Amino acid sequence: RGIMNVFDMVIDGFKKVFTGKNALIKHIFIILITSVISLVSVYFQILAETAEKASEMPEFPFKTFIIALIVMFIAGIYLSGYNFQFMHNAFNNESDEILPEFTGKPYSIFWRAFPVMLVWTLYIIAAMSLCISLFFAGPIFIVVGIILFFAILIISAFVQFIYIGFAKHYSREGLYNISLLVKYLKLTFEPFALMALLFIPIYSAAMSPSFFLGMFMGLSGIKDVNMIMYAGGVLGGYLGFVVQLVWYYGLVQIYKEKIDTEVIQ
Repeated sequence: RGIMNVFDMVIDGFKKVFTGKNALIKHIFIILITSVISLVSVYFQILAETAEKASEMPEFPFKTFIIALIVMFIAGIYLSGYNFQFMHNAFNNESDEILPEFTGKPYSIFWRAFPVMLVWTLYIIAAMSLCISLFFAGPIFIVVGIILFFAILIISAFVQFIYIGFAKHYSREGLYNISLLVKYLKLTFEPFALMALLFIPIYSAAMSPSFFLGMFMGLSGIKDVNMIMYAGGVLGGYLGFVVQLVWYYGLVQIYKEKIDTEVIQ
């Protein structure tokens, strides 16, 4: 894929995310659920800043904190499962019904995917731990450790293709094989790198409305900094999630073209 093909793929992804049956209702639900995570995140941030600025440690709102954490956890699991469902639908890119309906299904999808996510997270932690242990083994090993650390960071980005492999049929079969990562990197590196470069300005553009909203609220006389932070957080959370869906749409198309065709051959 050249840069123009990747660009067309991303444009197609945005079209799929914003069109289809009940698209407006689906986006209202996305705003509501991403808002929950954004509001709780901002609340934690304000809590930390308040504690930092206080001359003496303020009384910690333990109950509110625990409730907020549980609510964030429930919403986060839902959105993670929703992402997998979106990836599953994106394999049929001829369909206009890629954006899933809001049902309870994402929870069961998440728990089915959980072992795969856990094992690959443990692989990455083990590899990172090995790199860090090299930092204590002498000057030469420090250089090797740093090189390996950055190599693992780059390679671990391709774990996303493992998750897409799961989303295709909601099957975990064969996905714990650590050599898959190297294979997927070889097959998908060029289009993945092109798309990653393309998403830097896209993500920046998606985050800028939050900044302008905050600036507008400040200029219009709203002095409550917390309110400005909450409003910016909600808008940024929604737009960030939409960009993430388009990113996954692009990865699914790369998977279909580079990994599926390799398997068929």
